[in-house]
Amino acid sequence: MRRVKILTILLVIPAALLLASGQDVPFLESPESVVEAMLELAGVTDADIVYDLGSGDGRIVIAAAARGAQGIGIEIEPELVELSIENARQAGVGDRTRFIQGDIFESDFADATVVMMYLYPKVNRRLRVILDEQLAPGTRVVSHRYEIGGWTPRERIKVEGRAIYLYFVP
Repeated sequence: MRRVKILTILLVIPAALLLASGQDVPFLESPESVVEAMLELAGVTDADIVYDLGSGDGRIVIAAAARGAQGIGIEIEPELVELSIENARQAGVGDRTRFIQGDIFESDFADATVVMMYLYPKVNRRLRVILDEQLAPGTRVVSHRYEIGGWTPRERIKVEGRAIYLYFVP
């Protein structure tokens, strides 16, 4: 019984620390199958500029770059930005990726043709105003797990029991 309690504490502390450091959402990994489905749903090609808002370890940006797109991640945690840069270098796509340490609510991503996100519903609602202001009509937005309140998804799919929503900026 003691071992279970210790493990539970160790799993809870990192998320609590991330939230205490100013994040609205802790780093949550997307399985590779979900990443690939998100890119496929958005129809990402080498002509795209793909932003991942809250890019974590860089896996979506790296996968987009592997398809030939330019990938840009915005992540608030400096350690994750460093990890992302190293992951992109090791994947051989460092020349097609860029990782910005910053707050997504204070960032400019107006040149995006595709925006990817795995954020909580309240964050999606706050971010929708910025997406409306910055992005050109028709820009594709893909959200993992949570809908963007006030927008109607063009398409919904499920991968490994996880919902993925495709939107086009109105």
